[in-house]
Amino acid sequence: MKNVILMFVMIVFVSSLMGQTVKNEVNTKQGVIDPNPNELFKTLQFDSSSNDILYVNNIGDSLLDYTASIDYDGFVSDSTVHENYFETVLGWTASISATAWSRTSTYDGGSLNGTPMAFVRAGAGGAVNQTYLTSGIIDLSYYSEGSISFQQKKTNVGTSISTAFVEVSVDSVNWAIIYSTQDSLGTWESPDLQVLKIPGEYCSSTTRIRYHASLPRFSGYWAIDNIVVKGIVSYSWLTLDGGATTSGTAAVSGSDPITVGFNSAGLAEGTYTANIRLNSQYSNVSVPVQLNVVDVVPPAVPVLVSPTDGQELSDRKPYFDWNDVADAMAYNIVVDNNSDYSSPEINTEVTTSYYQPVFDLADGTYFWKVRSKNEAGYSTFSSPWSVKIIFAYIPIIIDPIILPPNTLDWPDMQGATSYNIYSSPDPYGTFTFLANVTESQYTFSTADPRMFFFITGVNDSKEQPRTIEIPKKVK
Repeated sequence: MKNVILMFVMIVFVSSLMGQTVKNEVNTKQGVIDPNPNELFKTLQFDSSSNDILYVNNIGDSLLDYTASIDYDGFVSDSTVHENYFETVLGWTASISATAWSRTSTYDGGSLNGTPMAFVRAGAGGAVNQTYLTSGIIDLSYYSEGSISFQQKKTNVGTSISTAFVEVSVDSVNWAIIYSTQDSLGTWESPDLQVLKIPGEYCSSTTRIRYHASLPRFSGYWAIDNIVVKGIVSYSWLTLDGGATTSGTAAVSGSDPITVGFNSAGLAEGTYTANIRLNSQYSNVSVPVQLNVVDVVPPAVPVLVSPTDGQELSDRKPYFDWNDVADAMAYNIVVDNNSDYSSPEINTEVTTSYYQPVFDLADGTYFWKVRSKNEAGYSTFSSPWSVKIIFAYIPIIIDPIILPPNTLDWPDMQGATSYNIYSSPDPYGTFTFLANVTESQYTFSTADPRMFFFITGVNDSKEQPRTIEIPKKVK
């Protein structure tokens, strides 16, 4: 009985532990990819190159191991464009002749891969029969070259020799031979596999392919199956750490950089797009990439004019000015009170070489920079300048009154933080500074029978003068 009880306890313990393990796996947030930036744009002239940095950030709770690869949009290496397995119909068009292509399941006790196939055999007539099996239009315009693969069994009978051709055309009139053979090839159990290159000059939006059999009387037969046409890109304009793929590791809350290379060599003018695929065990992210290839030079960097670097202004709507740039279509001005431009107050594009905000900027130091733009893209930014805005409110002085026996008193003045007191016995003479007071009162000396006072209200930047004559009676 005791053994039974112990076994029961052990089973409960193991089950509980297993349940806890499953719970931890569900609740744990593994390494998760967060790319920065989340998209890339680049403009290059012909036959030029440049690099950007893509950071693979880890926002998960464990180490992040990732791989990165390139998926070209519209320019995909080895992309299947067309297939024909003759499963239910012939699909391609057979020419009308004494000996014509047809779809059949078996011939002479066999078939390619045990599935339906396209088949033609020589007839009994005396002439050499030319017969064709022609595809519809296959769009290969996105690709620099292509390929066609197929399985075949070709058999010659007796002394007559048949010839098999594969031909390609872009106008359905002029046909180029990309393959020919007079040999007997393959068996039903082990068909011959052919992979043929389609030259770039025949990769268009109107490409057609045809199988051409030249069959003398009783010369044999030709069977084909599993046709696959692919588009191929023989160049690469994007690299990851110098290659087509890369991989790395990012620590928890860490980051791993990828050097993204752009190269326009061999590319025509236009826009090219791709995706960088970032994959890990627990996350998959795509970063869109756009490359603009242009035949123009980006504009020059603007030269800043005013406000001059470090200038202090009391205008809360400063007039920003820079030089005109030849061939520039627009300008991008950025103004921020942070030197890293992380949260700009102004980030706008204008067609003139100046800009004045329509809203007031708060007091403080601002950093500003400008870049020019044309159809080739943006120039680099100008070296940043700073401007300090101090809004000056000029206080208005009101005539004081005299409080007996010898105190000047005046109303508090809006905008004034203190007051400067000047005096002179002669209203046309030199006034001497007496004191700076923070209250709107000043007690003066009674030694002189007659005195003139000059009082100014002061704030952080300016002082407003006004002469006040105070008659003094001597008792």
